[in-house]
Amino acid sequence: MRIITLFVPLLLLQLTQVNAAVIEKNSIICGTDKTDYLQVRHIVLRGSNMDIGKALGEIARRDYASNPGQYIKPIFAESRRAYMQRNFPAMLERMKGVAAAFGKSRNSNLYDFSALPYDAAPFNCSAVFIPPEHSFSKNPLLGRTCDFYMCSLAEMTGSKTTEKQPKLFQRSYVLEIYPDKGYASIAFGTMDLMNPMIGGMNEKGLVVCALADNDLPGKANKLAGGRSSGVNSMQLVRLILETCATVKEAKIAYINNKPLYMFDSAHFLVAEPSGKAAVLETAIDDLLPRITDNNGNVLILTNFALWKYPKITDFPDINPRESYNPFLRYLKLFNYVREHRSKFTEDDIKQALKKVFAKTTASGEGAAKPLPCRTFWRVIYNMSELTAKLIFYRHDLKTAGDRIELKFSKEMTFKLKLKNN
Repeated sequence: MRIITLFVPLLLLQLTQVNAAVIEKNSIICGTDKTDYLQVRHIVLRGSNMDIGKALGEIARRDYASNPGQYIKPIFAESRRAYMQRNFPAMLERMKGVAAAFGKSRNSNLYDFSALPYDAAPFNCSAVFIPPEHSFSKNPLLGRTCDFYMCSLAEMTGSKTTEKQPKLFQRSYVLEIYPDKGYASIAFGTMDLMNPMIGGMNEKGLVVCALADNDLPGKANKLAGGRSSGVNSMQLVRLILETCATVKEAKIAYINNKPLYMFDSAHFLVAEPSGKAAVLETAIDDLLPRITDNNGNVLILTNFALWKYPKITDFPDINPRESYNPFLRYLKLFNYVREHRSKFTEDDIKQALKKVFAKTTASGEGAAKPLPCRTFWRVIYNMSELTAKLIFYRHDLKTAGDRIELKFSKEMTFKLKLKNN
């Protein structure tokens, strides 16, 4: 009896130490002022995939009031576990950890442990990739923004809303994961703590950017549970980051793992340090993949299907007063690149993206009424140095007249560490 009494506390102590070692950092890095719109959390996790899943589940439950979605029928739960076992074993291990965090059976046929949803939201963005031969430092560079409405999902859709409902993108995160199996990655997201909505970079320097695709209508599919199986568009970002080292491997993963789209469909810009990049899209015509390679050139992407409008001469008529029109944003970036007479620096990309910052009131991106639209993030990846430089939206600045200026956080640099360091 004495042996059991001594052994149990020792085991509990060991488990506590292991769990504490998994969460290396979990702190708010932006949004501590009451006037700030965006609150950003920086999380760093290291350990086995099951331990990482458990840590994410605990953070999601405690800090985001997240709960696992529920399936319509047991067969959908069984199908997803079988799919993950074949195509993404690391995710299956994380799902086991999430189940433990919520005190559920890992083999439950009711709950979906593949996502940790909160504050559901669509997204729009602009991105530009600079291959090494076009870069002043010879380092491949990729810059992007992430923009959307400043409101709750209920307000955006015209549903009944309350002041307590969280606003879209208001709770965002920077998530570094160093698993014992799979590539380490730094990813950026909101809405689902398990899967990065915005994109990220892995230890091989491969970058994935997810942007809304307005030419592929979204579906009323749940983020978690329901009839979902396979991987959704955000889970595909996570799969590519942790299993792919090159653009070619990312293409194969995209073709073999047809993503399930939700309220907003997505297309993806993937790029590697060698300078190869591609846009991965699904055509509305036949729901089959379309791939556009950069062929060594600068690559620009906004929110229309690049395969459908491969040339500027293919663009529809643009109302110049619609400042957030995706074709107009593409043209602004295209003209900046075309008129640039020297190799590109990080500052050049920052200036280019500044031209397409969202600071308007509009309803063209699916809102039930005109709503304020802002750029919430701007990130510059240096894929050789494995760094990501970010600024986060805080609030509007008061200016004379109707002109809107955006107040951002100071620039923060995050460096992805190699797992053996």
